[in-house]
Formats: sequence, structure tokens, C-alpha cells
Amino acid sequence: MGVASCAFRDYLDDAAYAKILSELKVLIVRNFPGSPLWAGGFSGGARIAVGWAQQEPGFLRGVVCFGGFYDRGGLPPQGTQVFLACGSGDPMRGEMAQARETLKGKGYAVAWGTFPGGHQWPPMEILSVALRFVQSRSVNPLRPPAPAR
Repeated sequence: MGVASCAFRDYLDDAAYAKILSELKVLIVRNFPGSPLWAGGFSGGARIAVGWAQQEPGFLRGVVCFGGFYDRGGLPPQGTQVFLACGSGDPMRGEMAQARETLKGKGYAVAWGTFPGGHQWPPMEILSVALRFVQSRSVNPLRPPAPAR
């Protein structure tokens, strides 16, 4: 298994993975109606975000990926906004830099950031940049769900 694999996916067939993402979509739409929807994560979570964008074209406005990008190959649908960041010593840096160049070459809106470190969550400074990227590309401000009744 290579460094770019997502080990948990080795235990799910494509139908099971698609079912999980479809059920997650139902929960999110129910709890955040009308909100601009983004997905993101670190490492395997970033790969899930990209996989979700691939599975549900037009559902996600964008993805925020830290330390991972490709989900079994392929790009998110054209028009998906993409924020990528990784540590300068992250073994995923080459894959992510290649993804950035591919995305830019195909006309995607993509932002890129690096920080000192390895395969880890970025520091608050980079997280803040990612949040500003999301906010600047969202028609409606991000808002919390309505209180439970």
C-alpha cells in the first residue's frame, strides 16, 4: 500500500462508500438548508471531501484539503473551489503540488498554502486563511444550524 492510499477505503466497496456519502448528504441538507456547502478534512478526510465532490457534482461549492487530495484518482467537478495546504515536510506535498498545477491548468479556482511541519494539521494562521477563502467564495455567510426544539 503506497503513501497515497486511504487505508479505510480498502475495506469499503464503492457502493458502501457511496451509501455513506449519500446518507451524510441527507443529514447536512436537513440541518443546514440553503447554506453554501463545503467539505474538507485532513489526510483521509481530505480525500473523502474530494470523493464526495466527485460523487455529487454540484452539491459542494468547494473542498478544503489539508495533507491529502486524490480520492482514487480524478478531480472534483469543474467549478469546484479548492483550498490546499500541507506541511513543507509532508510526504503528500508532491501529490498536492501536482494537484494544484493540474487544477490551475484546467481553470479551477485554487489556493495553496504551506507551513513548517510534516503530515499534520496546519497552524491557526493557515486555518484562518482557509476560512477566509471559504467565506470569500460563499454567497451566504456561514451560519450555525437553528437551535434544536
